[in-house]
Amino acid sequence: MRIDTIPVTTTVESLAALPPPPYRPQYGRVAPTETTIFCIEGMIYDPPQPQLDGDIHVVVAGLQDSSVTMITEIPDPRCYRVCSSGYAHLFARARDSLEQKLRVWSTDTLRIRIMGVGFFDRNHGQYRPAPNFIELHPVLAIAFP
Repeated sequence: MRIDTIPVTTTVESLAALPPPPYRPQYGRVAPTETTIFCIEGMIYDPPQPQLDGDIHVVVAGLQDSSVTMITEIPDPRCYRVCSSGYAHLFARARDSLEQKLRVWSTDTLRIRIMGVGFFDRNHGQYRPAPNFIELHPVLAIAFP
């Protein structure tokens, strides 16, 4: 299934309010949410968490309602499956941008803009997921406005 490459600007709160699909295939994505690139702005309150698979989870809180959070996930660009996707250079650039900013982050919060593909994950004990378990996964770009 093809991903629509025109980003849609939205909010953490709007994505977290979407109804999850009634069926989630083991492989593949459910249109339209999981074939859309979204761009969100939000706040980071906690340091991003490296995962066992090498990915990094960045929990982003909404700008209007900071109690609404969602996970954004930057894949490990060295992973074989990721490298074969053709987007490894974007994942690497996003991770590098994040790591550079974290080196100088000295406040309680950090405003972030993230662009990534919508994905409804399953509940597997994630830290501060959206109520519907939507994520931006994979993250394609990060900026700090």
